[in-house]
Formats: sequence, C-alpha cells, structure tokens
Amino acid sequence: VSFWLKLNPDKDLKPGYCDPIQITDKTWNDAAFFVDFDKDLPRVFRLGVFADYKFWNPKDTPWEQIAVADRPMVPVVKPPFSSTEWTHVAYTFENINSSKNMESTATLYLNGQSQGSLKAPLKFSWDPSKAAIMIGLSYIGDFDELAIFNRALTAEEIATVYQLPDGLK
Repeated sequence: VSFWLKLNPDKDLKPGYCDPIQITDKTWNDAAFFVDFDKDLPRVFRLGVFADYKFWNPKDTPWEQIAVADRPMVPVVKPPFSSTEWTHVAYTFENINSSKNMESTATLYLNGQSQGSLKAPLKFSWDPSKAAIMIGLSYIGDFDELAIFNRALTAEEIATVYQLPDGLK
C-alpha cells in the first residue's frame, strides 16, 4: 500500500483517532490493516496490523491493559508530516496466513525509509464480499496517489516509488 499525505497532524486534525486508510471486513482490531494518528498531542503515527481478534488477543484483554510495546503496531513518535510538503507513506505485509505458521512481517515506510516492522505469525479470516478499503476516517488534509499492489514491494521498490519525479502513472 502506497500513498502521499500533506498535513500538520497536531494542528489540522480534530481531537480523536484518525485513520487515513483502513482495510478490513470487520473492525479496527479484528483482521485489519491501517495507518493512523493517535489521539494525543504530539500525535504518533502508527501502522496497525491486527490479525483475527481471537488470534492476537486470545484472553480478550481490554485495550487499555495491553502494554504499548505488546500492541500489534509500528509507532513513529516524531513523524515527518508537514502542511507544506508531501510525505510518502507505504506499508507492506507478507506471509499472512502461512500454512507453516511462519513469521509474518509488516513494515512501515515514510519517505522511502523503513520505520520498523512487526514480526509474528498472523491469521486473517476475511469475507471478501465484506472487505472494505476505507479512506479518510476523521482525516483532514491532502491525500494523493493511493496504490495497492498485489505483492509486498521490496525496500528498494518502495524507495523507487518515493523518488519518482512525476509519481505513479
């Protein structure tokens, strides 16, 4: 998944969580991929990779009781967003639903640079007829060039997309 954002999250967004994009057939914490800005100032930008709810949270632990380090997210504490310049956002995921319980990997990139990865076995059960790509949930700012690829791009390919002088065609 690749796209561009232009905003100052601390000034432009209304209070509360904001998801520029969320992909799921259920809810944010059940078989969902998303990036969001958290609700606190200064805002943290995060990649959320939530497997099936019963898979990642088998004890049904309330969200507030899960340590931040144990949440299935890749946080960026000081993200490089600006209301005057575009920021490239990309994330990849691979080995989801591996038959051999292989480690799945999801990686977040900003401006062509990896910001971190989440590595763990991930099980996603989707009903394709209910799956949705939701864009701009509580988002206030510019959003451009959304591209969803049919495979995980390499780090080199992400850097190439970021550096394209005229963007994706």
